Amino acid sequence: MKYPELHFNTGLFYNLTKELPGDKHIGALVTPGALLVTLSDFVPADSPLLDLEPGLNTLVTDDNKIISSCYGYPHSEIVVESKEKSILRVSVLPLINKDESNMEAALWLLPFPGKNSQVDKNTVEAALVHQKVNFGVDRKAIESCLHQLAETGEPVINHLIARGRPPLHGKDAFLRFHIEIGPIPGKELADGSIDFRERRMFVGVEKGQIIATKVAFTIGSSGIDIEGNEISANPGKDLVVKVSDDASYNEEDQTIRATESGILSVVNNDSIRVMSKHLIQGDINYETGNIRSQNAVEITGTVLPKFVVSVSGDLLVGGNIQRAGVNSRGNIVVKGGVVGPNSSVNASGDGDFNYIERAYVSVGGNAVIRSAVYYSNLRVSGNLFGTEKTRLVGGTIIVGGSIKAGQIGAGSAKPILIGAGIVPKRFKRYKGLQLRHDGIVEKIQNMANRYGKVDQRDKKFNYYVKELEEIEKELQILNLMGHDAETVLRETGRYRCNATIEVSGLLAAGTTIRICNSIRVVEKDMDNVCARVNPTSGEIELHMIF
Repeated sequence: MKYPELHFNTGLFYNLTKELPGDKHIGALVTPGALLVTLSDFVPADSPLLDLEPGLNTLVTDDNKIISSCYGYPHSEIVVESKEKSILRVSVLPLINKDESNMEAALWLLPFPGKNSQVDKNTVEAALVHQKVNFGVDRKAIESCLHQLAETGEPVINHLIARGRPPLHGKDAFLRFHIEIGPIPGKELADGSIDFRERRMFVGVEKGQIIATKVAFTIGSSGIDIEGNEISANPGKDLVVKVSDDASYNEEDQTIRATESGILSVVNNDSIRVMSKHLIQGDINYETGNIRSQNAVEITGTVLPKFVVSVSGDLLVGGNIQRAGVNSRGNIVVKGGVVGPNSSVNASGDGDFNYIERAYVSVGGNAVIRSAVYYSNLRVSGNLFGTEKTRLVGGTIIVGGSIKAGQIGAGSAKPILIGAGIVPKRFKRYKGLQLRHDGIVEKIQNMANRYGKVDQRDKKFNYYVKELEEIEKELQILNLMGHDAETVLRETGRYRCNATIEVSGLLAAGTTIRICNSIRVVEKDMDNVCARVNPTSGEIELHMIF
């Protein structure tokens, strides 16, 4: 039996960092290639059985010796696996510690007795060369650290001594409006709060008036990491300007103008229309009939049951939408609520609603909910914003961006399914595949119940099995996030999701949360919670909001 023999003396340090809590036995500085451990034939009396394990910043030689791979401080620890077996792990704390992105380097200086153990400027310079740190080095900071160690004898832990230059990523193209179009639903203000002012509807423009100018995207500038490697910048995204009706776009000077006087409609910040306004006083009923208009429409009253409203521009409803069908190719504001199991509302742009109850609502941009959503099927391509008083209870809510609300779920209500960072159309496909899957499983079970035992050679049975395999394969690679392809392997970035769900009040137990491709059921009532996806594990984490 061979027994590990250490070739460095150690000093005792306590709680150097959060990553190194408790008593730690650490040796004086060693250089790359320094011998740390050999296996000896001598076995101390009453010694436990030890397996040797190389740790970080060490190498194993052909003759089973452990050497240092960098300038640093050797560190040994015994990890107990069982009563009969323990592991001696030997690592090296690097003198210069680089972060994973190669954008920063920090200095570790530990005090040891004796002049030969003190680190000097030349040693640090040699370590910088060995670690290939040759850009952004702060030599004044190094001198200050060395002076602090010599004067105080206290450790210098993770002191920043080098920093790279991050790339300056390009900015996306955007439209700079020359007229006041009012607040954008859910726009974040300078203090971090959300702008909940009502959207300004029916902005008038004159013939020939410049509405907006397109500002081109920028390329950005590259950066350099601490090893001197160039880091490419991501260029901004271009914007495809969409104009229709009485609006025109001049590509030479990048301006959008009104070709006739009318009402302005801006959909999702890239689609601009100029059209007439149609005002309807009172309710949509048998007197008015169904409304189909190529204009922007204002209805001062309520859309009564079974009536249809379809408009090309923005739509403002002063009352409710009651078990009716409403469609807008622009933005929609409903001062009252969308009510009833047969109510269906579709908006290509943003949507602003007081409340939604037992209805189907689809919004192509951002949505603002001022009061509540009860047992409804809500689909939002952008973000969903609510105030501290906004309650989301029951039903299914799927949002392409992030969600902010005052309360999600309720103890006395049927649990809600709420999803963020999910393309609504892809989620619809996902649910369709699930229904097909469950239907085929039921058919196979019915065959087994009817005949007692299914013949594996049965053509119908084999057809069901093959279809089931194809559906399961499609479910496995279906990607619900919007910034990647619709189908992508789980191992390739399925957890790169920035969408969050923030609840300033109650998040009720039983709520099913979906964020991008991850799912979690809330086990207990919680307050003031932010849900997000861990990019490494893919698990949905719930963090308290302070």
